[in-house]
Amino acid sequence: MRYLSFIVPALLLLLASCEGNKNKKLYGTWNAAAVVQNDRALEVELSEINFHFHEDGTYQFASTLDYKEAGSYQLDGDKLYTLDTLRQESIGKIVKVEKLGSDTLQLRMKKESEWMLVTLIKN
Repeated sequence: MRYLSFIVPALLLLLASCEGNKNKKLYGTWNAAAVVQNDRALEVELSEINFHFHEDGTYQFASTLDYKEAGSYQLDGDKLYTLDTLRQESIGKIVKVEKLGSDTLQLRMKKESEWMLVTLIKN
């Protein structure tokens, strides 16, 4: 029973550190490598699509047609929550993190009624 009082805090600390490592993987600049919708690659200017995630919980996003976002983000498991603070009418968004590696990030999001998968490479 005495060991249990040591094991539980140690496991909680381990879980917290794993989530922190996942957050650290997200930090930095990510550039689009592919955008797929309905199993078809979209013909868009990939060089215009990028994310910048900062350690302080803020982000910037740029896309085609001079679209820009900036605000706060939170990574919780396989969900990435963002809140654009550039627009007053903005509401929070949630996307699914399909993959988060040291150099690859895949985000699955719904655009209107269709799913889109964005693959990004760390700069």
